[in-house]
Amino acid sequence: MATTTTAAAGDDDLIERKKATRRRVRAALKELTETQMSAESTAICVSLLSTLQIFKETSDACVQRPLRLGLYVHCAKLREVDTRPLLKTALALGDACEVYVPIVDAPADGNDGVGPAMRFLKIQNLDKGEFIIFTYGQLEND
Repeated sequence: MATTTTAAAGDDDLIERKKATRRRVRAALKELTETQMSAESTAICVSLLSTLQIFKETSDACVQRPLRLGLYVHCAKLREVDTRPLLKTALALGDACEVYVPIVDAPADGNDGVGPAMRFLKIQNLDKGEFIIFTYGQLEND
């Protein structure tokens, strides 16, 4: 019985530490200017583009690219990393790579406590005509 109580207390402690970390990260992100956010996003994308095997040009037949890649479309309001360079590069790989982005479906009314569901939408380009990005009910601008 004591083990269960200790485990539950450990879970509560972990939950509180995660909440505190999220608060600190949100506060730090709010302090960044648009120029700083852009520079940080660029640095992250450059690093990923230069290190991840899927983005490397190669003629070696032994190197296999993943068939599917999941990336999110950034939300400027949430101060997320701008992933457009990654999306554009992945989409330029053509048939060698299928690119998917997450879509969160709001729960239906009367859902008996079931939260939102996530599914992935396959995209072939970043044109607004192919898929529309909604953030808090608003169309997200480029």
